Amino acid sequence: MSAWTRRWDVTVRGMHDCPRSNGNDQGWSSGYVPDRDRYGGYLGWHALMLVAGDLLATRPVVGEDWRGDAWAAFLKEYSLSRDDGLWLADLTDPFPLDLTMEAKLPMPESGENSTARDDYDLLEPILGLDGAKITAGWTPVAGCWSIGRETTVTVRSVMANADDARSTVMTLLSDEPFFRWLPDDGDEIVRHFGQDGHTVQSWLTKTPNKERQLDRHDPYAATTALDRPFPSTFIQRQMETEPDDPVVRHWSINTTTAFRAETWGAEGGRGEQAWSENGYRLFIKSDSLLSLLDATKRSLVVALKLQKYHKGKSSGRGGDTSGFTHRSLVLIIDSRGHVWVPRRLSQQAKQALSTIDLDQRRDFYARFRVIAGLPDEWLARRNDPLDGTEQIRLSIEGFSLD
Repeated sequence: MSAWTRRWDVTVRGMHDCPRSNGNDQGWSSGYVPDRDRYGGYLGWHALMLVAGDLLATRPVVGEDWRGDAWAAFLKEYSLSRDDGLWLADLTDPFPLDLTMEAKLPMPESGENSTARDDYDLLEPILGLDGAKITAGWTPVAGCWSIGRETTVTVRSVMANADDARSTVMTLLSDEPFFRWLPDDGDEIVRHFGQDGHTVQSWLTKTPNKERQLDRHDPYAATTALDRPFPSTFIQRQMETEPDDPVVRHWSINTTTAFRAETWGAEGGRGEQAWSENGYRLFIKSDSLLSLLDATKRSLVVALKLQKYHKGKSSGRGGDTSGFTHRSLVLIIDSRGHVWVPRRLSQQAKQALSTIDLDQRRDFYARFRVIAGLPDEWLARRNDPLDGTEQIRLSIEGFSLD
């Protein structure tokens, strides 16, 4: 490596040598590539690759790796995140021009609560609403992004029939704003809604377990660039939609765009002053959404939540949420484009919740099942007659049959 390096610079003293060096620079600790190379490290990285190439041409590869090929495993650490040659920066879009500015969306101060009326007035433009109708050409159905440095916006959605959609909305409204969260993928839905008795289903997805490699250090790349959401396989077949490009930024039906996904981000600063702002959104063309809901006889539940962190306001005790304030909007869109935005819990939901223990009211599953009038699946299974084999299995797993 030294021999290669001296071809480029005869005066550099080592991999930590750099005219722009400061106390915040990171080294190659534990073999990981730093997010910002020093000059000597930059030369050393190239020398390492060239030495590895020389050795590969003249020596056998020895050693093992749990993934199989030791040489391929070595290269993977210094390769791109995707196999098609696209860098994360190629997958990253410009910051959207229509993001709500922090000054136009004031958040409650620490210790204060928002009102349902204020939340609706401030948040309906984000979802393209005007009154009780969808008025925008595109509807955001998934996303997570920042407004300023302290406020995070999340959008989640699920499909369900009219009754289950109303029960889902009431379940969300029955929780404190900090914990208000809509389970939206298949595993989460089974865990929090139950496996049977309801029609709530996931309709969007993301590519799971994508590892970010060398290009994750690119300051022009969003860390969310590999997580661009897209319609599930079921929805793709139902709508007969296909991706337009390798990234994928658009999904079309014939030649008309039905979905568009955006991923953006930037980072800066060093050490304690480091910052990162990134985000993603998935939109569906409003006409396509209504056609989908009509064809499947479903409604769409959308949960929009804003959470702001107030630095220095939390006590640090477990369960203390006083350092955060919130605004939220939970609504249902039907196949005609009508929007229902409840302001508070219904009397029926309150009566249903009063029948369960207080400690169960923090559990999404218990609240949804009782509001929807569904039996508790675990209790039902406990009451089913079990043969001897099943009793032994449950006993081994530590379950009590009493």
